[in-house]
Amino acid sequence: APDATVSGEARYGRGLARIAVGDREGGLSDLRSAAGVPGVSVRARLALAQALADAGEQARALDALADVARAKGASKDLVLRAQLLRLQLLLGGKAPVKSDELSPIVAQLLGAGEPWRSSALGLLAGHEDLLPSGAEADATVLLLRADGTARRGDATGAVTLYRQAVERGGDKPDPAALEGLARAAFATGDFATARAALDRLHGVKDRAWTRELALLDLRTAYAAWQAAPDAATSAALVAAAEAMPRVPGASPDDRAEAAYRRAEAARQAGNVDAAIAGFNSIDAPAW
Repeated sequence: APDATVSGEARYGRGLARIAVGDREGGLSDLRSAAGVPGVSVRARLALAQALADAGEQARALDALADVARAKGASKDLVLRAQLLRLQLLLGGKAPVKSDELSPIVAQLLGAGEPWRSSALGLLAGHEDLLPSGAEADATVLLLRADGTARRGDATGAVTLYRQAVERGGDKPDPAALEGLARAAFATGDFATARAALDRLHGVKDRAWTRELALLDLRTAYAAWQAAPDAATSAALVAAAEAMPRVPGASPDDRAEAAYRRAEAARQAGNVDAAIAGFNSIDAPAW
């Protein structure tokens, strides 16, 4: 009789080959047989789980993965492959996902380096609430979770997470985190936080100042000036209004909005002539 390990390897290889050519039942039978052979067991169980997952048999695939988790002597690579497949199955299932079941899997994959981290983050798109947000979460993870929270319309929660992402970034936070913080803070009416985030964005070298950012800058400056009209907020509003027309892609409506907000500030400051000139420019624009 052939050596048991060699026989197990042969059944493992034949199982993969049979599945590849469409003989699914024969392949599964070989993999189940190989799963009982030490030295081949973990690989065979993982391949069996993958084949069942590919066929949409989630429950049976998860059972096979549970066997992988209990197996002794599994390599780190095989364990992580099993965890990634388990995450995929749980997220893709019909039953509600339990965060307490997924949290350890997510933490393990995110902490394992590449390619496990990127693969896990890809699977978690749309499920960002399952990402960690505590001390173990880095700036990238916090940003992804903040983006997901913002998409769900929870501006207050997004502010908290974007702020954490900015703080976790240290002296050079991700510009996307600063922009997210500005947008979320504006949505909650926290114009001071939005203004501070935009001011930091202005200082980022080689950061394109888009039309959308310029509009956010203008509207934030106007809201901050309305809340506390003084020399500083007035100067910020004038600067934002002057910058808007020069931004690539600015529309005539954008330029008109900038002229209106600047003219309104001039009117309320008592500078009637400047206000009239600004309002007139909207009716007879030079742009």
